[in-house]
Amino acid sequence: MKKIISILLILFIFLIFYMYPVRTGLKSSPFDLSGVKSGEIFGEQEKNSIPEQKLIDEAGSTVRERIRVPAGFKRIEADAGSFEEYLQNLPLKPHGARVRYFNGKEKTKDVYVAVVDMEIGDRDLQQCADAVIRLRAEYLYRLGEYEKIHFNFTSGFLADLQHLDPGKPHRGKRQSSKLG
Repeated sequence: MKKIISILLILFIFLIFYMYPVRTGLKSSPFDLSGVKSGEIFGEQEKNSIPEQKLIDEAGSTVRERIRVPAGFKRIEADAGSFEEYLQNLPLKPHGARVRYFNGKEKTKDVYVAVVDMEIGDRDLQQCADAVIRLRAEYLYRLGEYEKIHFNFTSGFLADLQHLDPGKPHRGKRQSSKLG
């Protein structure tokens, strides 16, 4: 679980870093760091700045291949079969692919570095946490660990696969909630 949190935290920091308006002098996509030096990112020039590096491999077809590790750092190897490995090996759409909503409309804000190549259907069912819940559920489903597919919402609602009745809408089970 600590590894999952670490990976999600790193991805969150990575995305926030690119969403924050910085004076980098970039004239292209905010995700192209090919000409940015460390001192320029924070508005100060260091005497021994880090050499220019490109952190996005446009030819990469998975998260692991697309997002490079910065110089001086090393990627922590995920255990074979782990959720971390699953996330690192998610297939990506070609570099430059645009994010689209469930209805096909293009997302106008450029706040991402890659688009996971995954069918989301034609209904508005996935937003924010729903996407992560889906990734975790699909990972466990592929492993055949159906009993582990459950999510406890803050409302006390328990959403679990074991109590689904095919053909009927899922209502879930309500557990006592300490939130009131």
